[in-house]
Amino acid sequence: MDKIHVIVPVYNAYGDLKVCVESLIKYTDLKKHELIFINDNSLDKNIIPFLNNLKQENIIVLHNEENRGFSATINRGIEGCEGDVVLLNSDTIVTKNWIEKIVTCAYSDAAIGTVTPLSNNATLCSVPNFCEENDMPEGYTIDEFADLIERWSIKKYPTITVANGFCMFIKREAIKCIGLFDAEAFKRGYGEENDFCFRTEQVGYHNVMCDDTFIYHKGTSSFLSEEKKKYIEKNTRILESRYKEQWRRNQEYCSIEREKDIRDIIRTALKLNNGKKNILYLVQADFREDASNNIGGTQLHVKDLVLGLKDTHNIFVVARDGEYLRLTAYIEKERISYKFLIGKAPNYYIFTDEKQKKLYRNILVAFSIDIVHIHHTLDLSLDLFDEAKALDIPIIATLHDFYYVCPSIKLLNHEGELCIGHETKEMCLKCLKNQCNISKTIDFITNWRKQNSKALELCDRLITPSENSKDIFSLYFPELKEKIKVIAHGSNSYIQSAQNNLEQFVVGNNCKYYIEYAFNKPSSMDVIEGWAYIENIESKNSQIFVNISDELGNKELLKADISVRGDVAEASRMDEYLYSGFSVVVPRHMFKNGKLAIQLVILNNNEYVTDGKKEIVEYARYEENRNIHVAFIGGMSSAKGSQLAYKAIKNSSKNINWYVFGGIGDLDLASLEKENLIKTGWYQREELSSLIKLYEINVICILPTWPETFCYTLSEALLCGIPVIVTDVGAVGDRVKEMNCGWMVPKDSSEKDILNLINTIKDNPKEYKEKFNIVHNLKMKTIAEMINDYKKMYNNYKINNSNHNSFEPNIIYNGYLLGNEMSIYSSQFGADVAKRIQELENELSSIYDSKGYKALMIFKSLNIPFKHQIKHFILKCFRIIKRIQR
Repeated sequence: MDKIHVIVPVYNAYGDLKVCVESLIKYTDLKKHELIFINDNSLDKNIIPFLNNLKQENIIVLHNEENRGFSATINRGIEGCEGDVVLLNSDTIVTKNWIEKIVTCAYSDAAIGTVTPLSNNATLCSVPNFCEENDMPEGYTIDEFADLIERWSIKKYPTITVANGFCMFIKREAIKCIGLFDAEAFKRGYGEENDFCFRTEQVGYHNVMCDDTFIYHKGTSSFLSEEKKKYIEKNTRILESRYKEQWRRNQEYCSIEREKDIRDIIRTALKLNNGKKNILYLVQADFREDASNNIGGTQLHVKDLVLGLKDTHNIFVVARDGEYLRLTAYIEKERISYKFLIGKAPNYYIFTDEKQKKLYRNILVAFSIDIVHIHHTLDLSLDLFDEAKALDIPIIATLHDFYYVCPSIKLLNHEGELCIGHETKEMCLKCLKNQCNISKTIDFITNWRKQNSKALELCDRLITPSENSKDIFSLYFPELKEKIKVIAHGSNSYIQSAQNNLEQFVVGNNCKYYIEYAFNKPSSMDVIEGWAYIENIESKNSQIFVNISDELGNKELLKADISVRGDVAEASRMDEYLYSGFSVVVPRHMFKNGKLAIQLVILNNNEYVTDGKKEIVEYARYEENRNIHVAFIGGMSSAKGSQLAYKAIKNSSKNINWYVFGGIGDLDLASLEKENLIKTGWYQREELSSLIKLYEINVICILPTWPETFCYTLSEALLCGIPVIVTDVGAVGDRVKEMNCGWMVPKDSSEKDILNLINTIKDNPKEYKEKFNIVHNLKMKTIAEMINDYKKMYNNYKINNSNHNSFEPNIIYNGYLLGNEMSIYSSQFGADVAKRIQELENELSSIYDSKGYKALMIFKSLNIPFKHQIKHFILKCFRIIKRIQR
């Protein structure tokens, strides 16, 4: 590196000068570079002796015999040397490696003429706030803040319109092209650097910001405010006259915050230093509403933890989201998003992946993670275990299911039978072939358990939500038993208030609807169906309600189940009305025989809209004859006992009314129609209590075929005050035994066993009342109590203040840009468009990952007769199935 000449004009301000000199001597290599102090005839008598005492090799001191002004003084320094120069105010404090970093920036591009570092007070280069005189961040020294900026810098070196004279690097070749500063026009300063930069721009150079270097600038000590104001006004007129277009662009540049990403990175880094622990959660899929596959017990648990801890901890949630690894930082009141491209989930399970490994390390170091808490690694590598251990970061893992024992997760073999304790090598080979397409020639399960055990051994603590799951896990990994701690999940009782005040409705003629069925559908007399939408509003973002009232004053606002209506979208030529179909089941006990008034209400953007009209229909109440109301809640699949539910409902008599609250992944159950069966579709957990009350549910059936590790649906049922019928397997059976809150059936029970038990309950009201009272008096563990358990555990680990490892800021920065792309769409096209773009990306990702799509792609490649006819038939069936599921 060639010698750099640092020119420091001095006029009074002895105290500031002394501090500046101390920093220059400390952080400037005087064997390579030169300091030139020029005293512009200061009035302070301390200046001359102080400067004269500094004289040594590579420290030059000059004194003006008369006050020549700022521009003439720095020109004297520039003329007195030959190489590149740095103009430095005497009220600055430089930091470690400042010259080296600025020179690296200057020579990163031959067209760079001037360089300005970041500062607390440097207009365009001010941080953390743009064009402000910033105070130093609380809790930071100047050196610490400079270290933070260097550590997080992406070395973007962005072009700026003008440099700032507080610390201004200038290439000698630029000086040779345009000459010195205009001391005649800008004698006392202000505007001289603008004039110089505008001239350098006109001969082909540009001015840049050095975003990895921070230098403190006190500012405003050399001029009196009135005097400075006079120079500003005079010199501004000169600049406007000389450089009309460049001055306009400079004013435009200053009008809004520029290089916001650089400042956002610094602000985020500052927020991390708030004295709170930084906890990283890894989960197989995010709970965020805009993420794909965001519904599940693990996601629900992590969401509860984040909401309960984010005020006292900095929480970072890392999860696969389609082809991305999404990182969401919950810091104070903010939610900051990052997305990193990692590609599609692998076809086969992987234990290590270089891309994920590199990302994990950068995330751990960049965000100074104190504790890693791994919740699931499905479709992800195990590299986070190794990277955290290498950095000496404590690791906790929660075993939400039996994935680490077997990739089948639920310990059910290929025939759907529980295999714990009696699996054989042949059984495992056949099961893995059928369920995971693993070759029978591979001893897969041995290697699987070996790799996962190796990862889990790195953990400081393992968590299971129940003793039952701890016992099962210890059966397969006895060496890990001592690390396992049981922390039961907490649950809260949610009561959603009904929005049934007609005064809250907004009447408008843009609400369109059509009622196709009202208590006259052949399969059920209590269904209201049709379509509804608000004109020019995306129907998928709306909720549809049916407001019903009878002649006796009974009234209820019922939330409808939404369905796809391609015919409505096609007829209106508006794809945004695709999700306009609705159906709602009216509880049979609610209204008396007679006339009902039906009003359609659409909720959009927190506003309830209706056209004000009411349809009058005749209603004949179904006589129930003391029927018992039995419900299934949550997602219904084969592992959740959907086939047993299907057979029980299909073969039941009319003295049982059946309800399915939730999604249905079983085609038999989804397509089953009976007069005494009501299916409401998916619900939010906040809505369950209202559904239970609305349909007067007596008993809830939870019939899993596998040993669930906890079962949130059981907690939800009990919090709603309803006794349960459960399969005596896993944590579900153990919890019901312990609480005596319902009835149990063996895991191999038939539909006849279920029906007999329900009829026994119906015929023994005294026994039912006893169970009902027990449930109502239960003391359930709350989310707050669970949060306290985790706080106590996390408090056992100290904040890691010694993590000074380096990371690659550009990786984090690119993730920040990708994670906030919706903000860019939103600012350009509006929030609705941005949200829809994200939803479409999620839908496409789900389609591409679905087995149906993959099967169709295989089918497309086959050369068989009538392929097009078969394809159209399959697609038609697929659409019907999707509509049933919705």
